[in-house]
Amino acid sequence: KQWYQRRVHGADTLQMRTFVGLFLVLLLLHFCIAEDDTPQEQEDKGNIEDDAPLEKEEKGIPKGCKRMNDWRKKPKFYKKGRMYFKDCKKYTCTEPRPRKFVWDEELDTQRCCSFNQIFYPLRSKILCKQLPDECTTVCVECVRVEAKANLDLVVEDDCPERAPETKVITDVPFDLKTPGYPNPYPPKHDMCWSWTPKCGNSAFLQFDDFDVLGNDAHVTINPPINGKSKFWGNSFNSANAPPKTISFPCDTAVMICFKSGKIVNGHKGFRAEIVDKPCSNWISSPNYENVTKDYFTCDETQPTQGYGGGIHHCDVRAPSASGQTINLDFCQFDIPDPLNGDYLTIHPNPTGIPKYYGPSLNAADAPPKWTEYPGISYLTVCFKTRPTVDQDQGYLAEIFE
Repeated sequence: KQWYQRRVHGADTLQMRTFVGLFLVLLLLHFCIAEDDTPQEQEDKGNIEDDAPLEKEEKGIPKGCKRMNDWRKKPKFYKKGRMYFKDCKKYTCTEPRPRKFVWDEELDTQRCCSFNQIFYPLRSKILCKQLPDECTTVCVECVRVEAKANLDLVVEDDCPERAPETKVITDVPFDLKTPGYPNPYPPKHDMCWSWTPKCGNSAFLQFDDFDVLGNDAHVTINPPINGKSKFWGNSFNSANAPPKTISFPCDTAVMICFKSGKIVNGHKGFRAEIVDKPCSNWISSPNYENVTKDYFTCDETQPTQGYGGGIHHCDVRAPSASGQTINLDFCQFDIPDPLNGDYLTIHPNPTGIPKYYGPSLNAADAPPKWTEYPGISYLTVCFKTRPTVDQDQGYLAEIFE
């Protein structure tokens, strides 16, 4: 009997221990499963307030935005500020709060246009119509305008070539305008203006507006400037645009031509004025006055103020006869560092220095005081300034044979 009682008591004790052990195992599993959720997952479930600090499980938190549609075992992450482009949308990795990375989505305005809530990439033709002549097509197209994608009318002309048009200017001042200005110029247009200055004068050309871009659209100017005759561009793309003002050689005819290609997309062309000015051996920044005389010393004229801002001027000179030697002699020079935006260029370049500047002719990057150019066709000196300038004196030089 005692043996039977001890056996029953032992079975009860074993059963109790088993129950307690099972309870402890279940309790441990409960806490393990609860800790498997990262703070990000707990936040998605509503267990973490927006302003609660994410301090636990830092090891499992990504260091950036997860790459979209990435099913690899080790997904790729983008750092904060990284941009990703897809399907006319720009995604930017942002961090609205610490260790919370989110893709910010917006329209990619540099590569796509929006029309009727539909996105179109650049060069997409949205609506097109053929004109009654059956050789001209007008389309609404997504084009790049001033570094942004924009909807614009694009005209494509497959009509027969028009004969070039040349206009001989008989009197100055004369206004030059592309066809239709200030409206967009037509396609496949080829026209020229020619002016021969009166004896003892040189032509002076001033561009008031210049917007010539597109398929093979350009302007040619002769005599060449800096050894270049073909120009195109606008205020936002000015690397190949012509100078704002140009002074041509004495008693030399000038030809300005405009040509547009078979496709145009809304650029308005140019407006300019050509006048005559008395010939002079002297060139200078615009703040010098009374330098049209051929004979005077450098000390006879001093600028009363500094040169202005937004200048892009070129002086073109040529020998009176082929094979003659041209001399360039600077007597005053005061142009600051080109990092500020003011500098002088010379073509042909006597030293190889691309931009000349300095407080005097003794500066390391100033042009040579005197240079001889034997047998050249044209000499070009160009001056360019930033929009806002100081009281610098500019330059004064003589060009003679």
